[in-house]
Amino acid sequence: MFKFFMAIMVAIVVLATQQYLSTRKNWVMGGFLPIIWLGFSIWIIYFSHLKTNHSLIPACVVMFLTLMCVWAEGRESLKKRINEELNKMKIHDIK
Repeated sequence: MFKFFMAIMVAIVVLATQQYLSTRKNWVMGGFLPIIWLGFSIWIIYFSHLKTNHSLIPACVVMFLTLMCVWAEGRESLKKRINEELNKMKIHDIK
């Protein structure tokens, strides 16, 4: 049971970090975690000598897709925030 809660806590920290990095102006920062996760997943599945490797594949794919979705959402959020700031500046310039 402890391992389950630790896995959930790690996932929450990773997703929160991904959300933060994906909303920065440098788009590459948010791409690091999905690439690191992909490498880690490949290492765990193919180079580890665990017998339950194939049961981890769906979990690794879901986490990778989740990280990519959070990255895409963060990029859209940044674009929206920048557009709102530009609109405020335009309105202020008109007055």
